[in-house]
Amino acid sequence: PPGGAGRQADQLLDARTGLRHGEVFQKSPQLHDKGHLTRREVLADDHGRNEGHGHQYIGLDVKGRHQANDRLQNNGHAAQYDGHPGHVKGKGRNARDAAPQRHRRQDQKKNIRRHIVEMHRKFTLSFACLVFFFIGAPLGAIIRKGGLGMPVVVSIVFYIIYYIIDNSGYKMSRDGVWTSWSGVWLSSFALLPIGIFLTYKAVNDSDVFNADAYFNLLKKLFGRQQKREITLKEVIINEVDTAVALDKIEKLSASCTEIVKQMSNKKNRGFLAYWLKGFDTEALQKTAEQLEQTVEYVSNSRDKYAIMKLAEYPILSVDFFYHPVKERRDAIIFMVLLPISIPVYMIGHWRLKKLYQRLQQIIAYNNELRAILENEKQKK
Repeated sequence: PPGGAGRQADQLLDARTGLRHGEVFQKSPQLHDKGHLTRREVLADDHGRNEGHGHQYIGLDVKGRHQANDRLQNNGHAAQYDGHPGHVKGKGRNARDAAPQRHRRQDQKKNIRRHIVEMHRKFTLSFACLVFFFIGAPLGAIIRKGGLGMPVVVSIVFYIIYYIIDNSGYKMSRDGVWTSWSGVWLSSFALLPIGIFLTYKAVNDSDVFNADAYFNLLKKLFGRQQKREITLKEVIINEVDTAVALDKIEKLSASCTEIVKQMSNKKNRGFLAYWLKGFDTEALQKTAEQLEQTVEYVSNSRDKYAIMKLAEYPILSVDFFYHPVKERRDAIIFMVLLPISIPVYMIGHWRLKKLYQRLQQIIAYNNELRAILENEKQKK
């Protein structure tokens, strides 16, 4: 029967001490004929002697072992001599094949990942052409000075940015650090908002590369005052009426004084008052309009001292941090969120302090401008 020869070999191997090599070797031709010589095993006599033959080897089929030795087969071990009669142990085929199988699985995953990356790359290259179109076309309409040199320089800068982001994302996706689609599409997603922004600016005919506009924005964010550019006019169509000018200056001083009194009140400077009550931005907006009207009217004066004084006037504007939340319910929610409300309050308090100083400057400049106009009126 199948496995019979293996069971006979097991009986000989599992026998008591005193088993001779000859008994096993007598069975070896029979085992060989029936195809059970699959591995090489070392057998020793009961005293561990070689008997002049050295260490003898025969091959035994692991599948033909007796059920009593199945616990060795379940661990994936083949028979190997350990120096004691009747005991067998060793590493089997499963242990030998585990590492190659693991490497094959890793290679298969790597190949699949690379194919997915290349599939996405076919779409991203086409999409990148559209993104560069929405970047290059607006640049040609916005950059009107510098001839060919400036547009070429800007285009090279954008291409270098795209090349660096694209190569980094491609390598991350290929090596499995990022997902296949995220790394390949990263460069397109990074440049797409820039293309939309430039297209919007080109449609609205905005001056994107005006350095003065960006400097003024930074000054506004950091609370720096913007300087007025007022010069003495050579030709004046509408002469300045001193009485009207003094009246405008008086009304402007009254509005600034009212806002300063509100800001000087300690009840309006606390954390709760900042969020719940806030600053009267409508009054500030009206005062800013009065200031611009007064400066525009007095700028027609022929007195150079009045023009020089107008150039020193600060520019008033409504800031977000003066009153960030209009609704009381939303203000309470922001107050609870302390990690957000405290920094916003500190920035707003600093901005309001700068506004307080500007209002005081306007009041002082109004007094000086009033004196200049009155002196000019007396001279006339």
